[in-house]
Amino acid sequence: MHARTSLALFALALAAAARPGPAAAAPPAPTSETAASTAHALLARFARIPGLSARYREEKRMALLIEPLVSEGRLYYARPGAMVRHQDRPEPATVLLDGDRLATASGGRRDTLDLSKQPVVRMFVDTVRSVLAGDEARLSALYTITFEPREGDGWRLRLVPRADPLRRILDHMMIEGHDVVLEVLEIVERGGDTTRMTFTDVDPHRAFTQEERARLFRLP
Repeated sequence: MHARTSLALFALALAAAARPGPAAAAPPAPTSETAASTAHALLARFARIPGLSARYREEKRMALLIEPLVSEGRLYYARPGAMVRHQDRPEPATVLLDGDRLATASGGRRDTLDLSKQPVVRMFVDTVRSVLAGDEARLSALYTITFEPREGDGWRLRLVPRADPLRRILDHMMIEGHDVVLEVLEIVERGGDTTRMTFTDVDPHRAFTQEERARLFRLP
C-alpha cells in the first residue's frame, strides 16, 4: 500500500455511518452564536480525554466501482498526537502517525512520509487529530464549522474547507457522536467519492501504559 494512499485512508478512517435508531424530531437549528459556543464546549471536552480506542468498519465508495471497498480493524489515539490504525480485514495493514511522521506497513512493504513536506496530506491528518485533541484553533483555521445538536447528548459537526488546496479535494466532512464518543465520520470528496467508517467498542477515556504504547503504536 502506497504511503499517500494509506494516509488518505487513515485520514478518512473516521468516516462512518451512524448506527440506526428510532426516528426523532430534529432539534431546532442553533443560532450562529449558540453553535459556536456549543462547538467550543464539545472540543473542550475532547481536549480532556487521555486517549481513545475503538473498532471500525470502513466503506469507501468510488464512482468506478460497483461495490464499496470494505475494511475492518482497530484504531488507537494517545495524547498529544499519536494515532495508529491496525487493519485486520481484508488483509493485515498498519498506518502509524506520530508527530510529523506517517509510516505504513502492508503486504511486506514499509513506507514513511514526512508530513512537513506534504501540506495537503498534513491538513487531512490535522483534521482528525484536531478533533480528538480538542484543538479548536487549528480546526477553525482549516474549516468553517457547523454544530448541530442531536437527541440527548448527541451532536454533529459539519466541516467545510475554507480555502485551497483542501477545498479542491474535499467537499465536506461530517462527524457524529455523543458526549466524547465518536460514532460517525464521513468524508465527501469533490468528485463524489465517499469514505465512511462505523465505530464500535469505543473507549474515549483510554489511558495507555508504557507497555501498551510500545506494543500498539508501532509497525508490525
